[in-house]
Amino acid sequence: MNERASMDEELIEGDQLNSTDIVDNTVEPRATRRRGSRAGNAMKRQVFQIDLSKLQGEGDFPCPRCGVVISPDDESEETYTILETKGEDEESVEEVVIQCKRCSSIVELKGFDTIKQDEPESASRIRISEPQTGSKPGFRTIHTISLYEKPIGRAVIEYLQPEDLKAFTKINRSLKAGDPFQARIFIDSSLGTSAQELGSKGLAEVVKALKKPAKGVRDRDIFIVSVEGGREKLMGRAESIVQEAEQQPA
Repeated sequence: MNERASMDEELIEGDQLNSTDIVDNTVEPRATRRRGSRAGNAMKRQVFQIDLSKLQGEGDFPCPRCGVVISPDDESEETYTILETKGEDEESVEEVVIQCKRCSSIVELKGFDTIKQDEPESASRIRISEPQTGSKPGFRTIHTISLYEKPIGRAVIEYLQPEDLKAFTKINRSLKAGDPFQARIFIDSSLGTSAQELGSKGLAEVVKALKKPAKGVRDRDIFIVSVEGGREKLMGRAESIVQEAEQQPA
């Protein structure tokens, strides 16, 4: 092995060690070497493995190589591209292979089966209806929120309009006209359950359920409103309420 190849091997090993420190014990980097490429045999592409079941919070994680934040729930694929999905169907996904758009690293996401097993039974008790009367698809949709099939409030999802695209481009959000960009959750005590009774954990469940029709909407862009005696009171952003729920004991 010549001196140039030896130096390249050392660089590869150093890069792997540095990458491992980014996500606590959930990243397993490995390198694949391209043989016979025009750039020389020293070129390589890193492949990382991340166990989603070991991540905290919403499941977001920094790219093990460049650090850009990647969210598996972000279907806009703003920061990554899905290369392959392994599993029998959408309900039994075993592994998803993605590529970071910033540094082109390959990341294999595992642990979907464990997440499914660990998911509490209460996670399915919240239902978000299809768009209801008064909805204007592509502009605003209204949904009924149910707890054990009993209505407890409503959700309103706002969709980006063509005239608003310029403003979103300025703040580096990759959205197109018709994409959901904001949502409000109204929990009405007159229907039998108050926001206070749901607590932060119950409200976090509502936020999670809302993510299905409101694909790509960030927690910070979901607002939770308590309705008491016909009066609306803003409780805050879903981001802070979800964080509070995560800090509470199981």
